[in-house]
Amino acid sequence: MPSSQDYINQSLKEVRERFASSSLVDLDVIQRCGENLAAIVVGEQEPLEIFNELVYQKENNDSNSETQNNHSDPVSSLATYYNSILRSSLEQVIKSLSSSVHLRVLEIGAGTGVTTQALLPVLPLKQTSYTFTDIGSSFLTQAQQKFHEYPFVEYRLLDIDKSPTQQGFQNNSFDVIIAANVLHATRNIDLTLNHVRSLLAPGGFLLMWEITQPKIDFDISWGLLLKPLDDKRRSPGQPFIVKDQWFEALRAQDFEQVAAFPETEALEHQIIMAVASASTAFSKKFGQQETDFKSEISFQTKPDILQPEKLSALHSRPDLPNSYVAPHDDIEQKIADIWQKLLGIKQVGIHDNFFRLGGDSLIAVQVLSRMRKIFSIKLTVANFFEMPTIAELASNISNKLESESYLDVNDREEITI
Repeated sequence: MPSSQDYINQSLKEVRERFASSSLVDLDVIQRCGENLAAIVVGEQEPLEIFNELVYQKENNDSNSETQNNHSDPVSSLATYYNSILRSSLEQVIKSLSSSVHLRVLEIGAGTGVTTQALLPVLPLKQTSYTFTDIGSSFLTQAQQKFHEYPFVEYRLLDIDKSPTQQGFQNNSFDVIIAANVLHATRNIDLTLNHVRSLLAPGGFLLMWEITQPKIDFDISWGLLLKPLDDKRRSPGQPFIVKDQWFEALRAQDFEQVAAFPETEALEHQIIMAVASASTAFSKKFGQQETDFKSEISFQTKPDILQPEKLSALHSRPDLPNSYVAPHDDIEQKIADIWQKLLGIKQVGIHDNFFRLGGDSLIAVQVLSRMRKIFSIKLTVANFFEMPTIAELASNISNKLESESYLDVNDREEITI
């Protein structure tokens, strides 16, 4: 028998009171996903929209806020605690460096930059190259704005599920690799660690933040975003492996000196540190690379931009197979304005493909949110795959608006009659 709304509301209240101080459960995400689960299953609701609103935008707002060090939010306190362990571990590496060593750091799946923000202040400006990567270009655009004061940071796309060399990365080209709550989301842990190991220099450090215990809420929350797995140890609802399984997988990929902090698994999360086998940890090329490094700093320096919309001035329209065609009407112009602001491109043509311009599913969700507010019509991420140009979307929107206007006229005529 279905539960009454009053019973559901009372149960939610009790759960929120019980877990009010817990940092292990994000009740807002669980509630919103639960309320929309049926719509998600039948394809009427895009789960990424929920996470964009409740997680990604919140993390961006928190990291840009002057009150970001206020740890009254339990989830924020959890991130602060584990990021402090990552930062302390990285500081120990930095203390061992001589003035002639150039430290090359890679962060995989950096996302909204919560961990990045904790680590950058401790890195030596003239001895560091930091490569911020993610699978989605939207995160790179936001990070360029957020970390423009750190000229030694570069921003690149990287899908660690795939061969890094096929994505333009060189083998053994990093001394430290950071991966905060990201490697469990890949298709195959062993293949992923093989790719990670291929990027590390001999003796380089891997610092991972991972969930090492099953999470009962994962399959109805973050599990909705997970891609299919190719790993018999895990299931889509529970993609995590325990500490000992991580140790075994790391050693199988030529890692050694594996350790986890804190030692207890009671908090479900742990920082795992591993060292790539061999003797030499860092490249001794700082002297001969000094000129190149200075030019890289000059190239990477970003202007002081505080508004995301102003990022459009940074990028020209990419080289596309189609010619630029300007918007013809008000609908096309409004869509073009949204694309330009969120893609960070100065000029967008009505026949330009959204994905060839650098768009991804997360940017699509943000575009959809703004388009819904302007046009007051229902659109989905699937619409972007079916109609990836402004011209196609504008035509679809125009038809919907005309149809709604026609229905409104008929309704008024019926009322009059």
